[in-house]
Amino acid sequence: MRILRDLIGKPVIDSSAKHIGEVLDVEFDEESGEVTTLIVGHSKRPGVLRKIKWLGGEEKAVRIPYSKVVAIEDMVLVEGRWVSRED
Repeated sequence: MRILRDLIGKPVIDSSAKHIGEVLDVEFDEESGEVTTLIVGHSKRPGVLRKIKWLGGEEKAVRIPYSKVVAIEDMVLVEGRWVSRED
């Protein structure tokens, strides 16, 4: 999978059909090279990586373990209910 092209900017929906945000970034396991976490948030420019300010900044993000990903098509479907920090 070409991670940057296939994941970055895709909308993320939880199992209650709620839009959580877009994939802003991913984290990898350094040894295996596998994706471990999706960084999901709201971006005014989807598909464009932007700096995430974790504490008190303009953009906030949710870290979703990749093991919670159910499907990747036009959007990313994740298991469970996740709360967007923009809400």
